[in-house]
Amino acid sequence: MLLPSRARGHARVTVTLGMLVLALLGGLLLPSQAAAAPVNLVGGGGYINSSSDEAGAYAFSVHRGDSDYLVTARHVAPAGSVLYGPGGAIGDSELVSKVRDTAYVRLWHGTVSDQMQIGTSEGGTSERVVVSGVARRGDIGVGQPVCHSGYSDYTQDRGGYVCGRIVDVPPSCTAFHPHAACEITMDSGGSRQVGWLGDSGGPVWQWAGPGRVFLLGVFTSVSSPDGGPATRGHFVPAFDVLTELGGAPVSATS
Repeated sequence: MLLPSRARGHARVTVTLGMLVLALLGGLLLPSQAAAAPVNLVGGGGYINSSSDEAGAYAFSVHRGDSDYLVTARHVAPAGSVLYGPGGAIGDSELVSKVRDTAYVRLWHGTVSDQMQIGTSEGGTSERVVVSGVARRGDIGVGQPVCHSGYSDYTQDRGGYVCGRIVDVPPSCTAFHPHAACEITMDSGGSRQVGWLGDSGGPVWQWAGPGRVFLLGVFTSVSSPDGGPATRGHFVPAFDVLTELGGAPVSATS
């Protein structure tokens, strides 16, 4: 369920009549004029902080109608907060999810790159890749390799991203549930930390070849299964984010 704080919402998404019926019956609240607006994945990955004193990243950017939106974690961009990038204020958190730790930040001006920033090279420049696809429901399975990007000191010291493997895909991920969240878990392997404060909202992805990635979702939190280092990370899959926005991803634009 989406809660507009004033209202809306990058793989290509088309809203169908069946999706609208599902939205109405399931209690999904679509923002103003969202029903007829396709949602297209553009790119993403970047540092942000908010007027609520939270800092993190955004995972990807979507374009709908005449506006661009950044997709991040709800606790990084709670309803009504103003978001800032390295150059100052960039937009406001116009729409948040009630059941998922996700939020949608409407950009006040400008557009985002059609590539995704996943890390920082040794020379200090951004490492950018093309998004070659977006995970569909059923694509993500236990044992698969996975990486996430973020801006914690820990993750930045490792080039801007940390990798591991998927260890849990709960039953709630088999279908879209308007009132129940799907949260997938990755593990760094052994005792290595998987991330820390500042990574929330960043992209989760898999390598799809040189300079290309397959987008999986939005990184939201870390945990420690045994009280030691935070070896597990959790993320909301992109297919639930995009379904909640009004459709399911068909293909990336790049």
